[in-house]
Amino acid sequence: MGKYINICNVYVFLWCIFRLKGWLYQGDQISTISYIIIMLISLYYAIICYKDYRYQPVIKSYNILIVFFSIYGIINILFFEDLNKIGHVIPTDFFLQNILRSMLPFYAFYAFTKKGYITQKWLCYVAIIVLFISVPRYFIEQRKMMQLMLAKGLLNVDEVTNNAGYLFSALLPLFCFWNKKPLVQYAGFLICIFFMLSGMKRGAILVGGLSLFFIFFSVFRTSNTKSKIVFLILTIICIFLSYKYFSYMEDSSAYFMQRLEDTKEGNTSSRSVLYEDFWNMFWNNSNPFSLLFGLGADATIRYGKNYAHNDWLEIAVDHGMIGITVFFVFWKRMLHFWRTTRKYPVIYVALGACVIQLFAKTFFSMSINDMEFYTVLVLGYCVAIVTKPQLIVKQEIKQKY
Repeated sequence: MGKYINICNVYVFLWCIFRLKGWLYQGDQISTISYIIIMLISLYYAIICYKDYRYQPVIKSYNILIVFFSIYGIINILFFEDLNKIGHVIPTDFFLQNILRSMLPFYAFYAFTKKGYITQKWLCYVAIIVLFISVPRYFIEQRKMMQLMLAKGLLNVDEVTNNAGYLFSALLPLFCFWNKKPLVQYAGFLICIFFMLSGMKRGAILVGGLSLFFIFFSVFRTSNTKSKIVFLILTIICIFLSYKYFSYMEDSSAYFMQRLEDTKEGNTSSRSVLYEDFWNMFWNNSNPFSLLFGLGADATIRYGKNYAHNDWLEIAVDHGMIGITVFFVFWKRMLHFWRTTRKYPVIYVALGACVIQLFAKTFFSMSINDMEFYTVLVLGYCVAIVTKPQLIVKQEIKQKY
């Protein structure tokens, strides 16, 4: 029993408890306690691991990015007031909390990997656990959306767009570590595809589809002849079953067909209007200081109708040219780091699936401030493994599929 009770397992357990609010328990007390402990552990390891930027440039860029955003978040708390948008209150600490909750866990998972707590086998178990907790989260989100529609007076709503589709697209990189048991791996892929399609969230389907294409292509390219046949058969089965479910949704769901028609007609859920408004807000800004440093955290929602739903525009308005430069350098180093992992195929595929999703989301959604804990788990693990190559040998990570 003792070997299962360690700081890493407790940390992940707390994340699971925190994320199961509304299903496992009601009220804020348990989730608040879990969240505080999670953040304290994350902050501790952020302080411990901060100096590791000397060994890995991508950590340096990550450090700069989180400090940069945190400064804006603190300024927002000190000098601005809560926002009230159509009866919905956005507190001044909302921006900072999102950044810290999304980015800080990277350091904990990075440290746990270096200490030997996180292994490829451990990641396989966590993939199954996260899958199990994502299913109730999906239905909790669906219920919330239905209640929101009812509150707006829409009484005959049977189907809604479920943002929880992103939970399952984010799960795909974790199942890359099941490469030694392809049947389990592809079963995980299929379950994720089922919920992505059921959620009808076009962004989740897009980033999930892109990462799956990359996974299938990379696995087939790097595997030996015997494995190629197995993966080819499983990929064909996976694509066939996905197509059959897609066809079923077309035939049985009027809302799904509406979403398809909207996509064909270029209906971007008013994003094109937001993009134009925020581009003009940024580009036509006559104040040199605001152009350089932005209008402050949450400026898009403060001065506009909604968030930009595009990280580059969001950062341009909120943080100015300085913010865009910091964000660009981060992604430049992250993409370069990913390319250096080619000699570790399993790491390369898992990290690639993760990076592709996050980078794609920067153009139509929120990425860096809305990462699931298991997304930064993959990032932290991969960075630690590559930074400390002896872990590759110690963990006996399979070099080929």
